[in-house]
Amino acid sequence: MTTRSHGLLDQVDNLILQAKQAPLSLPSGDGDFIQSQLVRYGCLLACAAIEQALIESIANYGGRVGDERVKHFISEILKTGRNPQPEYIRDTMGRLEAIWGQQIFAYIEAEVGLDKIRSIVSNRNKIAHGEAVSMGVRSLMDWTPAARKLCLELNRMTREANPRRR
Repeated sequence: MTTRSHGLLDQVDNLILQAKQAPLSLPSGDGDFIQSQLVRYGCLLACAAIEQALIESIANYGGRVGDERVKHFISEILKTGRNPQPEYIRDTMGRLEAIWGQQIFAYIEAEVGLDKIRSIVSNRNKIAHGEAVSMGVRSLMDWTPAARKLCLELNRMTREANPRRR
């Protein structure tokens, strides 16, 4: 896995542990509030990890290829920081290699769970825009392995690809 996304997901794992303990360690409802905030932050980090894995995987591939087309794509398209919905990931990977878009989307559907990735991104957007979210530690515990699995697959796909010179 890419270094940054791996580190972000490790932070999420730590937040989950802290959130599980918060209600027990603080008096009269304070623990519930702290737990809620930790879960919200964990959701932001999980979404950031997916975004970083996409960017870093393609950037690393671009570095191996050494192609101006790929470098331009990376610098102009990925730096904007889009929501890493499954469809965006498919479209982004498909711009490099059409088959990659199809493969990653099929992988998300079959192995990761479209609903999990969509939930991470949807809740991240609500949090970022100050809207109320209804999620708990259990949701984050369910989503984090899915995010990690997706990050690993993005890295694997681009690392194992044989760059073609055009």
